[in-house]
Amino acid sequence: MNILLLAGQLAGRRACAQAGTGPAASTLATTGEKHLRNVRQLTNLNAASFAPSFYPDGKRIIFAPNLGSTGGTVNFELYAINVDGTGLEQITFSEGFDGFPMLSPDGTQLVWISHRNGKAQRETNVFLADWVP
Repeated sequence: MNILLLAGQLAGRRACAQAGTGPAASTLATTGEKHLRNVRQLTNLNAASFAPSFYPDGKRIIFAPNLGSTGGTVNFELYAINVDGTGLEQITFSEGFDGFPMLSPDGTQLVWISHRNGKAQRETNVFLADWVP
């Protein structure tokens, strides 16, 4: 499944969202068009891209795709991309799941959830790290 990362404006403020392909995506896009303006596709990675969140300065988006996962593995990593769709950068490098990233309002810390260091299969923990751009 290819899930796309979209960016636009909602009520005059920047917004980002995810949308799938197929009938469900058509419904989402039709509903979203009533509220979103200047919507543009940022990714087409042939991967599930979800949990987008803006950097505090609004110039980049951090999100979690399963880019490069093969053979049914669920290896989601954190990536960042510029709001114009350029500059894709991998942030985390671990086996398993990293997702739901958010930067602190001042941009100095990153919080996300991960299966890393779990004592049981698929145990999910919250991680907080200092963010050094």
